[in-house]
Amino acid sequence: MSRKATPFRFRQLLPLIAAILVLPFNLYARTYRTISDFDYYVNGGNIEHGVTLDATGNLYGTTMNGGPLDYGVVFKLTKQPDGTWAESVLHFFQGGSEGRGPVSGVTFDKNGNLYGATVAGGVSCADPRPAGCGTVYKLTPQPDGTWEHKVIYAFSGTEGIITGTELIFDTAGNLYGFSSAGNANCCGVVFSLKPDSDGSWSEEILYAFKGGRDGNFPVGNLVFDQAGNLYGETGQGGNKDCGTVFKLTPDPGGSWSESVVHSFCASKSDGRRPTGGLTMDASGNLFGVTWWGGGAAMPPCPLQTGCGTVFQLKPQSDGSWSYRKVHTFMDTPSAQPYGGVALDAAGNVYGTTVLNGTNDHGTIFMLVHNPDDSFTGKTLHIFKGYPAIYPTGTLVLDESGTLYGTTVFSNPSSASLPGVVFKMIP
Repeated sequence: MSRKATPFRFRQLLPLIAAILVLPFNLYARTYRTISDFDYYVNGGNIEHGVTLDATGNLYGTTMNGGPLDYGVVFKLTKQPDGTWAESVLHFFQGGSEGRGPVSGVTFDKNGNLYGATVAGGVSCADPRPAGCGTVYKLTPQPDGTWEHKVIYAFSGTEGIITGTELIFDTAGNLYGFSSAGNANCCGVVFSLKPDSDGSWSEEILYAFKGGRDGNFPVGNLVFDQAGNLYGETGQGGNKDCGTVFKLTPDPGGSWSESVVHSFCASKSDGRRPTGGLTMDASGNLFGVTWWGGGAAMPPCPLQTGCGTVFQLKPQSDGSWSYRKVHTFMDTPSAQPYGGVALDAAGNVYGTTVLNGTNDHGTIFMLVHNPDDSFTGKTLHIFKGYPAIYPTGTLVLDESGTLYGTTVFSNPSSASLPGVVFKMIP
């Protein structure tokens, strides 16, 4: 995505008409502050993913573009004694075999190394990415304070093209992620990378989507349950091509079996097109969002029967899952959730929408978990334009309950205002 491109491909599908309904959302003042903004060619631009916290409260993330070569950066924000944040760039991407366009946030291993993925670069691969189908990289901190970059795997195209995967580790130190398109079956794969004794990494394809009822176009992230099963989402496929939540179960022989936990568009009020990935609570329940669906046809989402949902999936004793829509977005004051959700210890749900609010620039919302297990929606912040618009990444909570997030742009008409990192005290 170039720095002048519209940040959301879905946005073009929405006829932006004046709102005619008001949701029962309570708007109330909370503490919001921008803690870092970006200078495109200096420290990066277009922050499409959320940030990662380390054990001491520092923040790490990536910009899809920007930096000296416009290939993206990995950055760190360090909290100072006076409450400000100091930004440093850990790595500027060089393109070519090194990779370009970091398409995920970053993930820590147990030794403090960082891992992430790029959407292009690496080795040559089949069209439409002759310059490379993407990489998985590792950043290792050095004694002098720098970080050493190493490509641990370059994709050839047979396993697909890397688009948007967030990497996760299992307890044995293996990495997991997905490609969203381009494999032999057209529809994306889930893969693992296992470290070898010589320092290289070996890839294994756990499942290749067929594009039918099993799902198509994985999105968001993967999550493990305590038994070692993997869960994720596809943006398309399923019974009515509205997307799925899927489960991958390891078999005794080392293979993995896929099953569909939920196919969207099961009813008119169901959500459709999950986008942001899944979050699992301590009880094993899954939470996520859908970009469309959830309610009666209405502007500005008449064709999609609603402006998105927050949903919950609960495991049942017989192995099935019960689906529950816990919130529907009906345009005002919030529409189109894009990132996933964060959960606190009380079961409250936090997330963002990329549309509506003042001038259609997005909001931060909270769903309060009530004693009767219902949820009440509240708007914590409305983005009004400069210095921040379009929050796309999943929020993260620190131990004190402070939220941290990102916006992809600061101003839609200016490449020199390419996004911020913010904090929010709910």
